[in-house]
Amino acid sequence: IPRPGHPPAAHHEPGSGRWALVELSGPALGLIPHATYEHDDGVMRPGDALLVYTDGLWEVRGRDLAVGIDKWLGVA
Repeated sequence: IPRPGHPPAAHHEPGSGRWALVELSGPALGLIPHATYEHDDGVMRPGDALLVYTDGLWEVRGRDLAVGIDKWLGVA
């Protein structure tokens, strides 16, 4: 489930057919001066994809946020 600030990024490895969400917490970028953020390390291999997006692309009023993200990743 997304946390306040930004929706989770998604990582896709070719051949897996699945997206893995990279869920970290923190305020929206630029909102709080000198804020600290969680980070995640990983490896991008040839053919991998990293999807970052804004909440306005997948939110549907009155629906659970996780459903919107799942549908968005299904399109991707």
